[in-house]
Amino acid sequence: MNLIQALRLPNSQAVMTNIARFHYQNIYNAGLTPPIVTQSNLTFQIKGYTRNYRFLRLDYACVIYIADRIAVVASNGIDTLSSGFSGCYMASFRHNGIRYVAHIPTPNNSIKTSWNRAVKNRIIDNVVLFKPTEGLARIPGTIGIWGIITFNDRCYRLDVNENAPPSQAIRGQRIFNSIPRNPILTEIPSIAGGQMP
Repeated sequence: MNLIQALRLPNSQAVMTNIARFHYQNIYNAGLTPPIVTQSNLTFQIKGYTRNYRFLRLDYACVIYIADRIAVVASNGIDTLSSGFSGCYMASFRHNGIRYVAHIPTPNNSIKTSWNRAVKNRIIDNVVLFKPTEGLARIPGTIGIWGIITFNDRCYRLDVNENAPPSQAIRGQRIFNSIPRNPILTEIPSIAGGQMP
């Protein structure tokens, strides 16, 4: 089963609760590796994890947001998610034969220029880029925007009700007893050409 299939199950609320619990309990435990620097001076920092949700026979990966850096996780053949979108981009691409999925912070000029140069010069290839918040006028306070790029490069926004009591917050992140309502899954088109506008 893949992540999108799991989130379309009648019990998707329970599925998302378990995914969110694991994610927020482990978000600070995923260590950093030395950065990968491409020929275009584009730097990727590997920060994420892969997970096996045994009950559903579901494998997925997660890339974790890092401020002012492009975070990536290797994700050959599995769906990948990320959380905490407010204007960032999410992308999949290949570099040196490895498929990565990235969480790109709301880009400053340096990140944007380096990314676009790497795409244009084919330093990275098979690029799929999208903005999970595309089309949203504003994000309600209790809604968390997550992004998903599937193993076959389809892009989704996942609206998750993150209305957890303040007593359940750890290091600024929320841990859930449960997700109060089913998450909303919306397919979002990728940006043609893979370059940031």
